[in-house]
Amino acid sequence: MRIYLLVLALAALIQTAVLPLNLCLILLIVRSLSLVDRSNFYLAFFGGIILGVLSSTNIGFWPLTFLTAVVLCQTIKKIPVLSNLFFISLTAVSLILFTSFLQFLVYRQNIDIKIVFFEILLLVPGFFLIRFWEDRFVVKTGIKLRLKQSL
Repeated sequence: MRIYLLVLALAALIQTAVLPLNLCLILLIVRSLSLVDRSNFYLAFFGGIILGVLSSTNIGFWPLTFLTAVVLCQTIKKIPVLSNLFFISLTAVSLILFTSFLQFLVYRQNIDIKIVFFEILLLVPGFFLIRFWEDRFVVKTGIKLRLKQSL
């Protein structure tokens, strides 16, 4: 979780300084859709705080938006009927569009369709990359070795 928090901080820095893409939201949506875990809430909150401080805007907007996105993603993922790839994609796209609409309402920023489309395109490789990372490099605590006891 610490590594992912550092990645979120780096994405927030890139998002505020270089790219107008919402990289933190993409990373949080992808992780909460690939892994249902309580640590997603902590990541969403602290990632939102970091993004709010770095972007020098309302600090409470991003944590609330990220927490809402994580709660919706994890709820969709837990329901067996809605956990297929179509509904997961639809949820991710709707969250990206909803966040853009909230930015329009709160900050009076125009919705740029090219940026929203590029954010939606980044969801697919991000989903598979996070899934690969979680499967290969994260140690699972439930795995225990059995050793034969010799007499």
